[in-house]
Amino acid sequence: MKNQDRILKALLPVTLLIQGLHLTALIIELMNLLAGRPLQLLAPSPTPGWTPSQLRVLTALGSIDTILILVFTVFAIRLYQGKVGARRLGLAVMSFFQVSALAYVFIVVPSGAVTVHPLTYAIITSCYVPVAMLWVNLILQKTP
Repeated sequence: MKNQDRILKALLPVTLLIQGLHLTALIIELMNLLAGRPLQLLAPSPTPGWTPSQLRVLTALGSIDTILILVFTVFAIRLYQGKVGARRLGLAVMSFFQVSALAYVFIVVPSGAVTVHPLTYAIITSCYVPVAMLWVNLILQKTP
């Protein structure tokens, strides 16, 4: 077994677990929004709170991430089954995750929320590391 395959096989279950937790947190945050409560898990707000436009973008990102998590699950199943094209699907979905993460950073960091809730954002960032590592591993893969 090639080294890249071993790395992929190690990162995939970790990333699946992280995405499962991510989906659970997205559902909880949706319930918070519907109940009129502030975001607490994935995007605790800066001191003045989120502006309506920031909240719309964060909500849109949550919706996009939900779809990406479902497609990522399909990718993982197809990869474990050895289906042709699974890595291309994974590379596509993981690339969209990168764009979503970048948009999240562009909303959260300038708002000052990271300085108000450094531990929460440190945990979120640390959970993202295996996701980024999986993406890089898929880029380095030579086989379809």
